[in-house]
Amino acid sequence: MTKTILGKKPLLVAFTLWLSAMATVSARAHYLLLIPSQDAVANPREITLDVMSGHPMQNEFIDTDKPKVFGVSIKGLPPIDLLDTLKEKKLDGSTIWTISYKIKQPGDHVFFVEQPPFYSSHREVFISWNAKVVVNGLDREDGWDADLGLRLEIEPLVRPYGLWTGNLFRGIVKLDGKPLPNTKVWVTYYSGPDGKPLTSAANSHGQTIKTNHSGEFSYAMPRAGWWGFCVRSETDETIKGEDGKEHPVWLISSTWVHTSDME
Repeated sequence: MTKTILGKKPLLVAFTLWLSAMATVSARAHYLLLIPSQDAVANPREITLDVMSGHPMQNEFIDTDKPKVFGVSIKGLPPIDLLDTLKEKKLDGSTIWTISYKIKQPGDHVFFVEQPPFYSSHREVFISWNAKVVVNGLDREDGWDADLGLRLEIEPLVRPYGLWTGNLFRGIVKLDGKPLPNTKVWVTYYSGPDGKPLTSAANSHGQTIKTNHSGEFSYAMPRAGWWGFCVRSETDETIKGEDGKEHPVWLISSTWVHTSDME
């Protein structure tokens, strides 16, 4: 790309401004989202799930690489590989990934996604990201707290579907299966593709809470929509970058839950 713009000052200036804008975007908190069309299915029916990344509170999204892993665990049983069923689509010009899946078994369906590690030039680290969401099938409550065996994961302590606005969500952060105490949990909100961006408040990019000594956290969700809880852990691992240097690897995990107003 550099060779095509060298010696062309207008393009170079435009490219520099684009890099500056992208640096501003990357410096803000961005999240990996796994959003189903609904969080509970009373009768056998097809749902869709979207994998996307960006700034959900502003409804700003960026191109999302094809996932490395995508699957579902039903009633806590071993996961089913769904990676080959993902399809690429566009959301406001950005690449996201989607799947159509028919819920036909009773019990909780825990969908999860893992992205290939990507390099963050802002942090100078590689980030390995995963996300999960629970969809209930046919009114049978079984498996919503299943441990997927992800290296970094949020285990819900509250059933993560059928929640009302104002309900308290509680979870425990685990790293390699063990509780992670005194760890920051970032909270964000997504109202949907047609929702209004939240840009007026000082905390419009989300809020931050911490786990206690047992790795547990809680948060009262004040608005209907999708709420994301995101945690991060540094590792001793490294990946060699294109610059030939070894860079640290961070693990980041997100869990998504939905709230509705009582009717």
